Amino acid sequence: MDSYLEDILFLYNRDTHWDETFTYSYIIKTTNDLIRFNIPSTPFKLSLSAKTTENSNTFSNFDIFKSQFKNQQLQGHISYIIYNVNESIEVLKQKNRHNNNNNNIMNQDSDINPIIKINQSFKKSLHINDYIKNFSDYYKDLLIGNQNNEVPNSYDYLRTKSYKNSRFLYGKMLFTGDNTGRSITSGMYIKQLSLNTRLMMKFQSDSTTQSLHSTSSLQFQNANKFMELTYNTTETLIGFKLLKKLWNNPIEKSCFKLGFEVWHGFKNFTPHSSISFQYDTVSSQQGKPLNFSMDINPLLGHLIVTFGMWENLHHYDSIHRKRSGMFSHFFLNVYSLKSKLNIGYQYKQLKVAVNFTDRYLRFKHGLQLSDKFTLSFGAVMQLDSDLLNNINPLDNMLNYGLELKYIG
Repeated sequence: MDSYLEDILFLYNRDTHWDETFTYSYIIKTTNDLIRFNIPSTPFKLSLSAKTTENSNTFSNFDIFKSQFKNQQLQGHISYIIYNVNESIEVLKQKNRHNNNNNNIMNQDSDINPIIKINQSFKKSLHINDYIKNFSDYYKDLLIGNQNNEVPNSYDYLRTKSYKNSRFLYGKMLFTGDNTGRSITSGMYIKQLSLNTRLMMKFQSDSTTQSLHSTSSLQFQNANKFMELTYNTTETLIGFKLLKKLWNNPIEKSCFKLGFEVWHGFKNFTPHSSISFQYDTVSSQQGKPLNFSMDINPLLGHLIVTFGMWENLHHYDSIHRKRSGMFSHFFLNVYSLKSKLNIGYQYKQLKVAVNFTDRYLRFKHGLQLSDKFTLSFGAVMQLDSDLLNNINPLDNMLNYGLELKYIG
């Protein structure tokens, strides 16, 4: 996922109250952001991003950079994003469990519906048309009893906010710049089915191979549980993911999450499974957030352990990147006993990661030139015995690049 799509998708998730940090994929995504982060892959890249219309959520992006092929042509991509958030108020009818013949006592403090708990942060005022409609529906059932001869006041009418039919659409066309005129088209579509359920579809098409690959996911999320059912057309894969909060203490700012995923490929009959857990807390001595996670793949024998002390670990800021701290990542194959150790450090827009096994150094730094211009540069360097003897440090660089970004 490129940074531009990630920035706009963050806005959509925020507007629809979807917590991206409480997903199974986010555990892996956090590691990639801090250890295997992307750097500008070309000597120079120019990125232009702008909001197309002022009164709608429509965005466009254009990137141009030097081709990696020998013909020295330019390559780039054009992307377009549009999303709309459909806020509506739904009145849910629930049996009043405190009804005692004619003496109905509503004990709201001791018996609160879970829907209200999930939506207790929604404090926006209602539109006058929604208010009149809900008022009419309430008294319609109150007077006629919905033609079922039940006591009118035996029901509670719960007002809850819904983002049903909210949509997110993303399209991107990449021009490779080679002699064949090859182009790659990718896209993403998200539709909100209810407050807690949404459908996500991703696809990619190649003009050379005339192939189309897609991945469809049905996601469910509430305050304590996340579930995802996924189908991929490439290998005819079907997967299921589950993540649950087993313990959450807002006062001590501690949370323990446990989850698993299972996959099966019907084309090549390749199974896959993993178990993960994550623990977040705050150090009592230093007052710094601590994060510990473990991922186990029993079929491949992979064991991944991560530990870090981070400020704003789950805070996303597309401009200032306020996340800062140190992070370690350890990989072990219990069958072959091969291991890898990575350590990453980040302070605002500066990122540094070291792979001690392959002896790689990866770094990236961004500068905020103005409110609309940012400059980023990064490189991947080979750490060997000749590093200090080389006069030109570029001889040890495997990849480096510079990116100038304009956000209108």
